[in-house]
This record gives sequence, C-alpha cells and structure tokens, in this order.
Amino acid sequence: MDAQFTMTAIAATLPSLTALIGILLNNSRLGDLRHHVDSRFNEIDRRFSELDRRMSRMEHSIDVLTGKVVEIDNRLTRVEERLKIN
Repeated sequence: MDAQFTMTAIAATLPSLTALIGILLNNSRLGDLRHHVDSRFNEIDRRFSELDRRMSRMEHSIDVLTGKVVEIDNRLTRVEERLKIN
C-alpha cells in the first residue's frame, strides 16, 4: 500500500513539477529576450541622439550661411543704389 501511495503521489506531482520547470525556463528566456530588445532600443536611441547632434550642427551651419547670403545681398543693394545715384 505504501508503494502504491508513493507511485500515486509521484504520478500526481510529476506533471505539476514539469509545468513549473517549463514556466521557470520560459521566464528565463523571456528575460533574455527583454535584455536583447532593451539593448537594441538603446542602440537605436544612441544613433538617433547622434543624428540629432549632427542635424543641429547642420542647422547651425545653414543659419550661418543664410546670414552671409543676406549680408552679401545687403552689400549688393547698397552698391546698386550708389551706382544709380552717380
């Protein structure tokens, strides 16, 4: 009777134990996946930050060049006005 009880107890707990081990393994794999996805998003974020920095520098350069063009236009306007007067 003791052997039969032991076999019944093993038969009843073995599926639960197997399911628990499966859950723990899946949880571990999900943690690995989350770490991988987080690292990829961090890399994308780093690249966008670099792109933002480069775009800011480009916008500054364009602003400087636009200022120079306006300055040259103002000079030419003054020269044209002087030539018309004389």
